[in-house]
Amino acid sequence: MGLESNVGGNCDLNFTTANNFQLLHTVNSNNLGDYTIEYAGLEFNQANNPQLELPCTSPATDLNFILNGISFSGFDFFIQAGVYQDIVNVVVTTQ
Repeated sequence: MGLESNVGGNCDLNFTTANNFQLLHTVNSNNLGDYTIEYAGLEFNQANNPQLELPCTSPATDLNFILNGISFSGFDFFIQAGVYQDIVNVVVTTQ
């Protein structure tokens, strides 16, 4: 994710999610687990959602989603079939 704006100066980024950084089943709301977003060297999650200030002309940078404390190796627990989702909103404000 990059800003690559034609506006000079810095931009503030604020990450929020609809389900508080949790992946919920779309039918019965079962919680698959929580996750962390890594972006621009910072981590965003339930316990840590810092404000981020970047130059508005920042190039594209990886946006990584990491499941916390979940192991799929060996299928050591039952995962109900279906879709698990959360909606991530990123609000960018120029200074």
